[in-house]
Amino acid sequence: GPSANAALGATFAEVITITDDETAPQINFANATDTVVANVAAGYKVLTVNVAAAVATPITITYALTDGGGANGTAESDGTTTPAYNNDYNETGGTLTIAALATSSSITIPIYNDGVYEGSEDFKVTLSGPSANATLGATDEDVVTITDDEAKPTLNWASATDLVVENVA
Repeated sequence: GPSANAALGATFAEVITITDDETAPQINFANATDTVVANVAAGYKVLTVNVAAAVATPITITYALTDGGGANGTAESDGTTTPAYNNDYNETGGTLTIAALATSSSITIPIYNDGVYEGSEDFKVTLSGPSANATLGATDEDVVTITDDEAKPTLNWASATDLVVENVA
């Protein structure tokens, strides 16, 4: 209690507002380009998304996948999970949630080995629409190159020599 020469007055509530002076951290891909071999043993490519600083609440961000986007041929997705010459990866996008206090998370993309030589092909993953507690950084796209594991086909003549008869009717 109070000392002998003091008395307690009425109780008052005080509202104190703490204004956060930190800026929202940026979200970026770890790399602007990545590669994966078509016959990757795990069957998928993992892309890392980094946050510049930990945040007390979860962060969400949208990601989309599109065919092409790089200097190589265009990787294709037909929207199914069946490996085929026109289905190199699964282009299903979504929303990535980065846990509270975490500084990274990952996007896992299925890669399909179709058994057909196509050369190297690219697809692009794009980040957009971060939640209010984060901002989009400069590395918001990652171009992934699928390196073909099939040998380039060779063309050979069926015969090393051939005979053509002149004046054949």
